[in-house]
Amino acid sequence: MRAILIDPEEMTIGVIDHPGTADALQDTIGCRIVEAVQLSRNEDIWLNEEGLLLEPHKPLFRIGPHMIAGRAVVLGLNASRDTCATRLPLFAVIAAVEFLPDLELKGWRHVEGVGETPFGPMPVFGSEPIFGPKEKPEGAAA
Repeated sequence: MRAILIDPEEMTIGVIDHPGTADALQDTIGCRIVEAVQLSRNEDIWLNEEGLLLEPHKPLFRIGPHMIAGRAVVLGLNASRDTCATRLPLFAVIAAVEFLPDLELKGWRHVEGVGETPFGPMPVFGSEPIFGPKEKPEGAAA
């Protein structure tokens, strides 16, 4: 099925033919655990769920509000919410992606409080990533 592969290491975005299975997504992305994040009502982006935790120095990219470490695959969703070929035009994904080669994960901030949900106020707790400029190696030209 038609999918779009985003590779921040190579800084490329392209259409690929993909079976859309979990095993194939793990192979394509290069990870152990894949996670789907909703891009729109009919499109998901599949990524390494442990990307920022296990590989904090992987190249980053942003798509919408999502900061992603490493490769990711865009696939569609059908009316039954099953994975299907993406219907997004390649140019739309290219326009939405921002590669961030000069940014890296610096650490984590503890988050705690009350957030608004469709069910009313709910406690929120966890961690939020902190990003900053990449450190230049010692002796590297400025």
